[in-house]
Amino acid sequence: MDDAAPYALRVEGVSKKYIIKTELKHPKLKEYEDRSVYGRMAQKFYGKLRTQKKDFWALQDINIDIRKGECVGIIGKNGAGKSTLLKLLSRITEPTAGRISVWGSLAAMLEVGTGFNAELTGRENVYLNGAILGMNRAQVDERFQEILDFSEIGQFIDTPVKRYSSGMYVRLGFAVAATLNPDIMIIDEVLAVGDAAFRKKCEDRMERITNQGNTVLLVSHAMANIRRLCSRCIVLEHGRIIFDGNPEEAIRIYEGESKVLPVRADVSGASRWGGLKGTAEIRVKSFELLGADDKNAIPIGEKLRVKFSAESQVPLPDVCFQLQIWGQGITASAPTAAVRNAFPTAGEYSYTLTQEVESLRPGWYELGVVIHKTTQDGKPGTVIDGVRGAVGFRILETDTAGKVPFRPKEWGVVTLPAAVVDKY
Repeated sequence: MDDAAPYALRVEGVSKKYIIKTELKHPKLKEYEDRSVYGRMAQKFYGKLRTQKKDFWALQDINIDIRKGECVGIIGKNGAGKSTLLKLLSRITEPTAGRISVWGSLAAMLEVGTGFNAELTGRENVYLNGAILGMNRAQVDERFQEILDFSEIGQFIDTPVKRYSSGMYVRLGFAVAATLNPDIMIIDEVLAVGDAAFRKKCEDRMERITNQGNTVLLVSHAMANIRRLCSRCIVLEHGRIIFDGNPEEAIRIYEGESKVLPVRADVSGASRWGGLKGTAEIRVKSFELLGADDKNAIPIGEKLRVKFSAESQVPLPDVCFQLQIWGQGITASAPTAAVRNAFPTAGEYSYTLTQEVESLRPGWYELGVVIHKTTQDGKPGTVIDGVRGAVGFRILETDTAGKVPFRPKEWGVVTLPAAVVDKY
């Protein structure tokens, strides 16, 4: 496939399901907690009802394109699905749904001892891993001394690896993966068991590997490594991708400094913007971002479209709507849009605001809307209601082909063009 040429890995709609079992004690067994004859009979009779099977989706609808030469970090809380994703990419297990395409040789270090036969010596495992990567004995011979020097295990190279410590496993495993020069290198949090000097040597080697055009996927809880090594970072949460982009923004999300808001929200009972009480004749009830993908991203070059519904207690024919945007060190607002005959009678109405956002730099933003009464000269007057942080969106730095950067990247206060208002 010609369009696959720039890619090392492609993940399309991948999900992974496991069946987990939960033991449930039948209510009748509470009467027979002892080991009496009656208790044993009850446990035998009701035993079939004690196990419940349930589907657990470790990953859901994962879509990733990784280009050749990228160093991509994968971060997330424990149980987010990081290790499951790496096992799928390494073909250790198969996805329940979706497809994974790999171009080139791949070496993985997912846990201590992965890829080693415990009964073989370190030397024998080096040649075994070389064969797995498609190398012949002569090619491994050329690199063997370099592997031995890098791993620093010396005289233990001819000892069965089942007698190695976890640190020795990691030293030899990384030395093999890095020296045999695979096209794609996948590394889980295994380097955490190594000493500081060896970790530093591994980090330097990974940096050199990516500079040579090889691809590296790195799972780490050490944010310093993500910052230093990665040009891109993916954040996983509960088996889904919630962010894919700039490492600094990914780290902020991971560390809880940036909240990932939904694309739709019921705000009828939400606290109002800054404790705003307003005049309460109108109450915003729901908020929704239109046209976003499953990662809250709006397509490159597209305008932001927000739908909101509001309920009026009394007829208010003339009002003003104003969209507000916060994030990335930016406070952005558009001129108010006066709408005639907006709430001709009491009741619920829906509107869309279409907003140009090309003056915003890439990253995550939260949205808000303010409704004003309109003065006699058509300008915004008293605030009726306002909601902030109801939904969120993000602007991508590049499109899916990695070609089109967003134009301006501004900080501070940004004035946007007037939004277009339509009745929904």
